[in-house]
Amino acid sequence: MTFRSFCTGLVIGLLVGGVLRWTILDKDPLLTSPVSAPYATEGAWEPALTTVRTPRAGLPIPTMEALLQAQGDAFLTGLVLRVATADPAELEVLLTTLKEQERLDIVTKDLIFLRWMEIDPAGGLVAARAHRQVNSAFWAWAKVNPEDALAGARGDANPRALGEVVRAIGQSDPKRGMALIDELREGFRRGAWDGILSAVAFEDPKRAAEISLELNLVDPQRIQIWIRNDPQSAFPWLAARLDPESSEFARMVDGLMEAYPERVSALVSGLPDGLAKTTATIAYAGHLSVRDPDAALTLLRSQPASIQDHAFGVIAQRLARFDVDAALTFLEQVDWETPPPNVNAVEISFPNGESSEMGGSASSAPIDAIDELMVSDASRAARFLESLPPSEFSKNVYSRAMARWMDRDSIS
Repeated sequence: MTFRSFCTGLVIGLLVGGVLRWTILDKDPLLTSPVSAPYATEGAWEPALTTVRTPRAGLPIPTMEALLQAQGDAFLTGLVLRVATADPAELEVLLTTLKEQERLDIVTKDLIFLRWMEIDPAGGLVAARAHRQVNSAFWAWAKVNPEDALAGARGDANPRALGEVVRAIGQSDPKRGMALIDELREGFRRGAWDGILSAVAFEDPKRAAEISLELNLVDPQRIQIWIRNDPQSAFPWLAARLDPESSEFARMVDGLMEAYPERVSALVSGLPDGLAKTTATIAYAGHLSVRDPDAALTLLRSQPASIQDHAFGVIAQRLARFDVDAALTFLEQVDWETPPPNVNAVEISFPNGESSEMGGSASSAPIDAIDELMVSDASRAARFLESLPPSEFSKNVYSRAMARWMDRDSIS
């Protein structure tokens, strides 16, 4: 990919109101906006070139003053137009000026170095070291001339240089990226693997997930790609392998809810009994509670009795921030007369005979929800606590909540 083809594709895409954006998304779904364009895989620009007539590309190059006054897509388009014909001296001015104005982000600096490393790689590296942008320079060099970039990085004292080159190559040619990965030191492989796996995820998301799990490099964005493209296969496969208490698992359910809300119930209920199914069900009920609290309550009442209080507490804590009435409805379902088995763990029993321990945060979910309510509406939270059936546990919860509330009040 030459810098000129890159620039032409980007300008045209911006001009036609997002054509390029969706062209890139089709090629590499990790990209979420036109300004992420430098990370498109090889050849993603060519389809965009056919969407408009050639005369549209004949745009005037903005002055530096006009460029710096522009915002958003207008700024990015103007920058591409200036960079496309810039010589090293002009690139130095752009780099310095954007840095001074705090507009040198991952996109703008990559645009500059894509041009620089194509026309003057030696000078580009000198400038990159002076401006502390060596990673961007090597990544850009690998995009425009991978063989020279490899040779340069292999002889560079900075081990991250080779990592950036392998990442760039892996984004376009994952097989070659994998063949080069062993050249990197252990501590410098993650970025390269991210580039490789982003490309693999487009062609074979399951394979990307397998490699990610094997290397402990699970990435929520790659999970989202597979979930959105093939939820029927992806969700049960991932649910069986991800840690149910991990953020990746939670984001997987969130992604499913965003993409296919009408299919979540069937997919979650189709999981085998166990911690993954229960965790997914609670997450689903949390989403459901916002638009249909009664359905969420019904769903949670069907769960193992040993986790219902935890489930009600988790959802009440989320709702307490914006809907006190709904939060109280869920807290009313909690058994406030019986304390959790202990403060450190709650054992959950499943219908299939399996069991699992959820940590202390699980057993304290209803109490955490009370704390959240004390922040949102202390008077209503206090009245709710006063209405609980008298027990040692409910008295302790009340005393704790009042003490924490008074501590916060005295501090504020």
